[in-house]
Amino acid sequence: MSSGLTTILLLVLAAGAGAGLVLWLHHRTTAEREAFQALAARRGWSLTISEQKLGRPASLRLTARSGSGWQAEARRLTHDVSGAPITLTTEFTADEPHWSDGMLLIGPPVPAETMALLREVLDTPASTAALKLLTQLFGEDPTIDMSTLRLYPGPAEVTVLATADPAHRIDLPDLAQAITDWTPHLPGDKGLPIVILGPDGLRVRLRHGTRRADQMESFIDFSLDIARNI
Repeated sequence: MSSGLTTILLLVLAAGAGAGLVLWLHHRTTAEREAFQALAARRGWSLTISEQKLGRPASLRLTARSGSGWQAEARRLTHDVSGAPITLTTEFTADEPHWSDGMLLIGPPVPAETMALLREVLDTPASTAALKLLTQLFGEDPTIDMSTLRLYPGPAEVTVLATADPAHRIDLPDLAQAITDWTPHLPGDKGLPIVILGPDGLRVRLRHGTRRADQMESFIDFSLDIARNI
């Protein structure tokens, strides 16, 4: 077989493989969407799916149709040129419960050396080092004034930051136990939830996207348990 014919055959095979990959991705996306539609119908929730447009992230949102108001949203913002994901989050929000007089962040435990650094940077919260470390631990959140947070003692399973002593508002050991009951969808700290309680209500955040309906359902049920615990 001539080298030219071999090249043509390889190109044909590559094109076929590429078309097969596109078709597989399309079927997977369709199956994922149908799974979320089935979940919403089964649980009596509302489903909204939005594509990325004009800088707005692609999102998938589930909301309660009755009872206490809440929503759970998975967001994906991709780079305009390469299309590679640069921001992936999943977040549950609810107006209740709330903490009128303070702000509380509960995140995963950190190593002793990181805890020592955290104590140090919180003494100068406006510093670049403080903001960088807090962002690494809890994610970027422009709605929270990190300069008002202080480190508070809590169970070893979590890291507690708050603007006032949270023991006056919640039972930290019970909440820590509820958080540790979470089964992560990803290994490492990114798979662990972050709980935020403040005047505007409750947020439970995962620092990764959620594409599977069963994982979103388990995250919502977990977040509702956290809300009941608080």
